[in-house]
Amino acid sequence: MLAGPRRLALICATLLLVATPVLAQVGAPLPQSRLQGVDWSIRSPKGLDRAYYFGGDNHTLSHGAGFDELERYIDPSYCAAPDPVRAKPGGGFTITVRVATPTERAACSLKGREQFISGLVTTQHSFSAAYGYWEVRASLPNATRTWPAVWLLPATGSGPGGGAAPEIDILEEYAGVGHGGALMHRWSYDRTGRPISAIHLYGVDKPLGCGETVSVKAGTWHTYGVLWEPTKLTFYIDEIATCVEAVSISDPHYLIINLAMDGRDLTPGPTSPAQYPATLAVDWVLHRPLRP
Repeated sequence: MLAGPRRLALICATLLLVATPVLAQVGAPLPQSRLQGVDWSIRSPKGLDRAYYFGGDNHTLSHGAGFDELERYIDPSYCAAPDPVRAKPGGGFTITVRVATPTERAACSLKGREQFISGLVTTQHSFSAAYGYWEVRASLPNATRTWPAVWLLPATGSGPGGGAAPEIDILEEYAGVGHGGALMHRWSYDRTGRPISAIHLYGVDKPLGCGETVSVKAGTWHTYGVLWEPTKLTFYIDEIATCVEAVSISDPHYLIINLAMDGRDLTPGPTSPAQYPATLAVDWVLHRPLRP
């Protein structure tokens, strides 16, 4: 038996190994043998919900919610204006953010600092799942302050025991000045690449130990995915693992895809009308269950 400082050092090292996220699979390809075939997919926005269904104003995340977004999500049932969400010829869809005209500001009830009209789709009332592999093939916009995201929320609307909902962000990208399309699985409020969170777990941001953010060029096509297993989440770009996090989430989640405009002072950048409209393009979204 080790004694004194050597024993204490061994105990500390053991605790560190237990507490540190598992990173051994970063760089590994998606394990196809652990997945079944596709059980759900979309290549069209038809039939999807078009507004948030949680808290406050369902058509934006306002300053009161801690976000200060500059857009209002609309659809044909909300106001008389061209739909920001459109099917693509041959499959897929686009979400386009644009500067609202004075007529649209009035017709679509833009409030306060809201300057833009954009779109959102969600599967809250059409599909949810626990575990498996979620993937989206997308091309990101190239304009400052755009904030595209593909994320998952619990179908129950809350976490275990009615607690705050655990959020899983498949991708989240802040487009700052000269951003060039820097993709972040982790939040970076000041755009320096410092990891804050990709998993908002029961109301507590869970820092990730996955190193640097991953950059992709705006306007290029890539797949973004998360393999959700009972004890960990593995994030992928082009089916190559970029981050592995030990975490246990078991409630079925539904999907949200949106294109926000970030208005917080912590994410500076001009909003020159010449940059817009800007478009998030989606080719497909799919889910594959785990093999038994």
